[in-house]
Amino acid sequence: MSVTKQWTEEEKKQLKIFMIVNFGMTILMGIVMGISYKQGNDVTAFASTQMMYPAAGVILALIFTVGKSRKLPMKFFVTYLVTAVLALLLTVANVIIPSATWYLVENYVFVVGSIISWIMLLMEKKEIRDEFVLRFGGHGTVKSFLLMLLFLGLYILRIFLAGFMDGSVGEVIGIFAMPGT
Repeated sequence: MSVTKQWTEEEKKQLKIFMIVNFGMTILMGIVMGISYKQGNDVTAFASTQMMYPAAGVILALIFTVGKSRKLPMKFFVTYLVTAVLALLLTVANVIIPSATWYLVENYVFVVGSIISWIMLLMEKKEIRDEFVLRFGGHGTVKSFLLMLLFLGLYILRIFLAGFMDGSVGEVIGIFAMPGT
């Protein structure tokens, strides 16, 4: 017996908003990235910025659909969205006026934005963080931590495999042995 869940109107609207923000921004910025790449610019910043789209889509979907029925962690949400918009603007600025400085500034925006986001998240009431599963200490904490470790391990393995494939394992080991070089 198969049970099919019927989506509510609110869930349908949330999905539409998420899809528009996440995939719409990816398509639009993909066009901009193509232009930038054709101009010979470094397009590294685009990947960092694109990582912000899914969460921004979820946040905007909640903001536009939840209304007054539930209290949202707005301090955190607004800080995240401001960080995402700043990253987006810096990425576009790099296309208009190419410079390595934009990518450096974008990285600072990510660091400062992350720190401020954590502070804003901690300033939210515990009940609000609990309702939106935005806190450590729940039953999923260990699983989340293990998944982060798995990601880190696979990422490092990928670096070593790439070094092995092109014969530069010694250089890769050197990076990990002396990261300041």
